[in-house]
Amino acid sequence: WATLADARFTDGPANDGDSFVVTHRGGTHTLRLYFVDCCEKRRYDLVRSRIVDQAAYFGGITETQVITLGRRARDRTKELLTTRPARYHTRWERVFDSERFYAHVEVQTESGDWQQLAAVLVAEGLARIHTKPADLPDGTAAVQFTGTLRQLERTARTRRLGGWQHAAAPPAD
Repeated sequence: WATLADARFTDGPANDGDSFVVTHRGGTHTLRLYFVDCCEKRRYDLVRSRIVDQAAYFGGITETQVITLGRRARDRTKELLTTRPARYHTRWERVFDSERFYAHVEVQTESGDWQQLAAVLVAEGLARIHTKPADLPDGTAAVQFTGTLRQLERTARTRRLGGWQHAAAPPAD
């Protein structure tokens, strides 16, 4: 893993809850979180089917609620990455044929512990578990972290947090 020491979140129009630009050593890189997918923040033809999938995942919410949730996720990610220390880890693995690179991102909690940004987003009901997994830089196996995410999602769904707030279907156990 390459740890991007002193990387900083950079505002940009393409930033969303799971992909964002960081500045590092005079250059910029677009990073994409492993494990999670945040809802779309706007409508356009290329994401129409993804919005339908995201709406179904969160229990049948509306397209407008998907877009609102995507914007909330974008804002929450920005808030965390601009107000707390963060650590960015990547293997420079490209996301499909794009200019983005998969990454694990940790944010420091108020107690001083480090928590995966993906876990924060799932725990708050702002992301679905859906995309490429990878073992964590600390050696935690991807399958173990997926289990952690599933538990966080169950709790968010039960508490009707984030996207689960307006779910048409009752929370599953």
